[in-house]
Amino acid sequence: IYTGDQFFQATNFPAERQGGYSLFNFRVTWSNADDTVSVAGYVQNAFDERYFTFGQDASAGFGPSYVFVGDPREWG
Repeated sequence: IYTGDQFFQATNFPAERQGGYSLFNFRVTWSNADDTVSVAGYVQNAFDERYFTFGQDASAGFGPSYVFVGDPREWG
């Protein structure tokens, strides 16, 4: 999954820019011929990319600016 540059608007300051990033997700599944046994594994955000999913400047009325941090690497 690739996401291009993002700009988070700030009321009192210029917009903050986050550069584009790529997330790599994998899933592997194995099943035997008669489907009595199957095994699966997955990795999301395989290279543990650090990114923000949303940002907002609330300094004009509510206090400090904030961002939502994207999910770290996950596997199972």
